[in-house]
Amino acid sequence: LPWAAHGAEGVEAAKDYFHTTYLQRLQDAPPGTLGGLVPNVVWSLIATWVLIYLCIFRGVRLVSKVVMWTVPLPWLMLLILVIRGLTLDGAETGLEYYLRPVWSELAKPDTWTYAFGQVFFSMSLAFGVMVTYASFLHRKSDLNNNAAIIGLADLGTSFIAGIAVFATLGAMAMATGQPVKDVLDGGPGLTFVVFPYALAQFPHPALFSTIFFFALITLGIDSAFSIAESVLASVVDKLRCNRDVALIVMVLVCLGIGLVYCTQGGMGWWGAMDDFINGPWGIALLGLLQCVVLGWMYRISRLRRHANERSDWRLGPWWDWLVRVVVPVMLAALFIWNVLEQSTSARFLRNEQGLPVWPNIVGLILAATAPLLAVVLSISGLDLQPTQG
Repeated sequence: LPWAAHGAEGVEAAKDYFHTTYLQRLQDAPPGTLGGLVPNVVWSLIATWVLIYLCIFRGVRLVSKVVMWTVPLPWLMLLILVIRGLTLDGAETGLEYYLRPVWSELAKPDTWTYAFGQVFFSMSLAFGVMVTYASFLHRKSDLNNNAAIIGLADLGTSFIAGIAVFATLGAMAMATGQPVKDVLDGGPGLTFVVFPYALAQFPHPALFSTIFFFALITLGIDSAFSIAESVLASVVDKLRCNRDVALIVMVLVCLGIGLVYCTQGGMGWWGAMDDFINGPWGIALLGLLQCVVLGWMYRISRLRRHANERSDWRLGPWWDWLVRVVVPVMLAALFIWNVLEQSTSARFLRNEQGLPVWPNIVGLILAATAPLLAVVLSISGLDLQPTQG
């Protein structure tokens, strides 16, 4: 392992290998700068889309078999990392940072934005994924139990992953003599710096690293093909086009768009777009709109009765009010809170130097055009349906 080392040297080696050697990241470049393509990242992107194609080209039945084999391995690897992380010197410092509440953070909109973004993303809410796969469920499925199990499993997995991450961060902080919060930035660094550092402290580190990154690939593929399947199903249902052809076109288009993130400045674009999608302008806003549409423009009680038909425990009328009032009010307050904060700062469309933040500008354009595109596709789908008589 080229980043394998102990103590402060190991921390710096892991950072340097990921950001400089592998990503060839541009340093101190203006926001939106792309730079040249990084070949090893491009090949990884191509391999990823080939795997996504192979996972979904046969439909949902193949998907269920893939998930059955790819989910247990990452969970087992996560437990190993938790045990190893807890045995590192300094782990207790990281755990204290992770588990000790700082109540003043609740007064910041970013705290709630990241919390909602984490829940929405990890459970694929408002992405259309749940709707797509629910359409393949048997009519006698226990929806309420499934929803409760998914929610609790997601919460438990996130909490346990946090133990693995912050125990290792505590060890890295002790090795470098820094506070935990200053060891490294969030985002992919947690996966591609923290865990590689922890794995380098294992006996037979190359073996465990191979298992870990294989598990990571399976997790990434599971997330990616679930979103890809939802997009594919929507396009095929609306346009009545051939699924095989639509899948190939979708893979090629997404591969082309993904090349933006394979450049030397791609990590900057990825970070900004990730914040945008998981922020108030992205899935949180979509979740708000979905609650309003389902709660006030559809008979939500009918949906509740359908969920209760085959379930061991029943949703009460309180669920209607959660969807109609409580959740929309919370998400609307979060959206307005963030928009007001961003409107008074120079960091959303322009940075501190007055330069345009192109990822956010592109994100706003996409957010504005996506609903129009959805309407156009719906109208096109209606026009393509056979007429009666």
